[in-house]
Amino acid sequence: MWIAPIDRGTVSAYTKVACRWAWRDYLLPENQVSDALGRILDKLLQDSLTKRYQTASEVLEVLRPPQAIGKPAPKAIRKVSQRPPQPVSPNYLLRTVTYVKNLLKPLENEVLPSSSGLDYSRLASLLAWKRWQAADLETWTMLSQASGKGLRGYLLAGDIQKIPCDDLQAIDQLWVKSSGGRFGFTVQARIYGEVGEDYVSFCDRVGWPVHQPHNSNRGLRFNLRAPAGHLPSRVWVGASNSRGNGSQIDKMWDCPNPDG
Repeated sequence: MWIAPIDRGTVSAYTKVACRWAWRDYLLPENQVSDALGRILDKLLQDSLTKRYQTASEVLEVLRPPQAIGKPAPKAIRKVSQRPPQPVSPNYLLRTVTYVKNLLKPLENEVLPSSSGLDYSRLASLLAWKRWQAADLETWTMLSQASGKGLRGYLLAGDIQKIPCDDLQAIDQLWVKSSGGRFGFTVQARIYGEVGEDYVSFCDRVGWPVHQPHNSNRGLRFNLRAPAGHLPSRVWVGASNSRGNGSQIDKMWDCPNPDG
């Protein structure tokens, strides 16, 4: 069985052990495919050209609905209007292959260093598909694990300081890249500096209430129409720290520039 790589956070959909694309491991729950279609896609993605389908006609043939065999169906006692089987559209294969390529594209050759040994493949996939709320929760999980507090523990300023710089920067890189520069810790740090490090003004700019509500998601907008710096949220602060803090921004400022 193929296991998602965790060594230094390398994200790859190709496994050299089995010499195949492990695209199924990156499918989101609502985008599953049948076993029959999966076998067709596996053959289309074979390393060896001789193992692939040789012509488009061959592919269309396997996509064609199977013909009924055996004894003819008994005559119906009552006439029932039945819709005849619809032929497979020639564009169906192209759409399917394009879907798989788009699924794999954001994950290929993405190397994300992690001193904590974290695997960022799930976060990368969620952000690539613009599932902002799920990515926000996954970010909380990554921050909590990197700080040594386990799964989604509430983080204080001291906990944030324990997070290695390369982990914080890797999470930030994924958010910035996936949002076209709209979201991310560095975006928040820039805005915090522009308002003179005034937390109230910062919250106003990014669209957060100054005091963290008991329902941490209250007032959050999980789409690209949200103000710049709106995400990732401070859901990891928890209601106990009602005012929130800019500890992740302070940490980003303390970290060396990864670009040198």
